[in-house]
Amino acid sequence: MTYIRYADIRQMTDQDRQRLYEQAGPHRQKKAQRCRQQEDFDRCIVAEALLRYSVGTGDYQVERTPQGKPYLKDRQDVHFNLTHSGPWVAIAWSDAPVGLDVEAFRGKVQCQKLARQFFCPEEQAYLQAEPSEELSRFFLLWTKKESYLKYLGTGLTKSLRSFSVLEPEKLGVRFHSWHLEEASMTLCTTDPKIDIQPLPLTQL
Repeated sequence: MTYIRYADIRQMTDQDRQRLYEQAGPHRQKKAQRCRQQEDFDRCIVAEALLRYSVGTGDYQVERTPQGKPYLKDRQDVHFNLTHSGPWVAIAWSDAPVGLDVEAFRGKVQCQKLARQFFCPEEQAYLQAEPSEELSRFFLLWTKKESYLKYLGTGLTKSLRSFSVLEPEKLGVRFHSWHLEEASMTLCTTDPKIDIQPLPLTQL
């Protein structure tokens, strides 16, 4: 089973903010202190809280591979991936590799220009097939591609144009996508069983 929990920082109260900050580790507190915008601060401490929620109580240490993929040093049984954009902060965790990406819609995105730069021909054709759905289709494709790279753990060392997310069977993965309020979220995994739920900040 793969689990996804996501939170909306627009629900944040001053009490939530103080509580989650105090619960965060010293490294995360320092990172939050460097945030200049309130939204960045909130996303920072909620991400830490979601990770604690997923791995349970006890000590854990987050390390990164040379390509930048985070992992738990002493928890080989847990794979996780955090993502945030706009008001949304989300985490996926499982006993197998996962990649998760959420992207808030931005109305002034130059979809066609970016597609020519980052999408393969098949994906560009899919984007152009329904002009009225251009923005939602763009972010659906984008989150699939980002989640796949996160699943692999390669980062941007692998070109976004080098693969098509329209044929996941050729990639050996499954994509599960959801439409949040003004946002698209996609999980990349091999697991067919998904447990996804919104999580109120009061439960963190």
